[in-house]
This record gives sequence, structure tokens and C-alpha cells, in this order.
Amino acid sequence: MGGLPFGGDDWTMEENLAKIAEGGFDGVEFLMEDKADQDLVVPLCDKYNLKRSNVVFPWTAAKFATTSPRPKTAAPHILTCSPYPSHAPSTNRSPIWYAAMDMAADADFKLFFETHRDRTTTDMYYTLDLIDAVPELQLCGDLSHFLVGREFAGLPISETNQKYVEQIVKRCGGFHGRIGFPPSASAPARTRL
Repeated sequence: MGGLPFGGDDWTMEENLAKIAEGGFDGVEFLMEDKADQDLVVPLCDKYNLKRSNVVFPWTAAKFATTSPRPKTAAPHILTCSPYPSHAPSTNRSPIWYAAMDMAADADFKLFFETHRDRTTTDMYYTLDLIDAVPELQLCGDLSHFLVGREFAGLPISETNQKYVEQIVKRCGGFHGRIGFPPSASAPARTRL
């Protein structure tokens, strides 16, 4: 909702959330790590009866613990975790996965790990190994990052890659995406896939 309306003064956070609620949406997602945003958005979500989905970008399990909400501080409906890169093998009981899942269970919110470039899940093959190694782990699929990371050698994608993507999609409890628009005189042309 940033930069809206186009060509005018940005709407306030309350105007944004009011428009989301008026549009019939159930909830909104925002960065939980910014305390000022949290203090502003949580009461507004309650006012407009919007569920909250929060995103955190922890480096470690300890950082996850300090940036993630607790039930007493308005826990979200969903928390999406995008851990920064780790060289730990996916077959290890890496602390971030299990510590985060334990905290989510204790706080009673859904937890998804986002597939995202420049994060632990940047690589599709690592992510496939990870979901095999940690069967209870749920993903938030932002599948565009696999394409941005040049996982696919061209279109149409191979049957093998299609099967890999389907394996990942089956483990997704949610998705992130982008809204595209057709090229116009005021917008640069973009390659369409």
C-alpha cells in the first residue's frame, strides 16, 4: 500500500487499513521488526477487524525470539519468517527452524518460512531437501524468487522443475505475489513470462 494513491499524497496508515477493510480483505501483512509500525498498526487492525500477518527477517534463532510477537503483545494470525542465509545443511536440526516452530506453537500462531532470494531458502534444491528433512515445516511461497535466482533454464520449464515446484507448493500455507500491469506509454516495457 506504499506510494498510494499514484500521483498524490500518500494515504495515512489508517486510510490504508480502512481501504483494505472496505475492499473486503480479511487481513494485512506488515513488518513486525519495526516497533513504531507495530504500535501503530496493531490497534488499527483491531479497529478495522483485520487479521495480522507479520514478517520477520532474523539472522539467528535468538534474533527470532527477540523480534517475534508474544501472545501478550498481540500475536499475529500468521508469522512469516525469512531467515537470512545459513550454511547449515538442511538435514541438520538447525536451531532456527525448530526454535521458531516451538515459539509459534507456544504463542499459538501459524508460522511459515518464506521462499525468498538472499535468504536460507533462496535455492530451490536446498528448500526441497529442507522440507524432506523437516516434515512439519510450512512455507510461504514466493516462487518468483526461484525464477529471479535463475533456477530455470528457459520457458516452458522442464517437467522435472515443474514437479519440484509442485512439491514446494504442496508445503505452502500461504503465498506472496506481485500485481503486474500491462506496459503503457508511462511505464517501461517488461518481459512477460
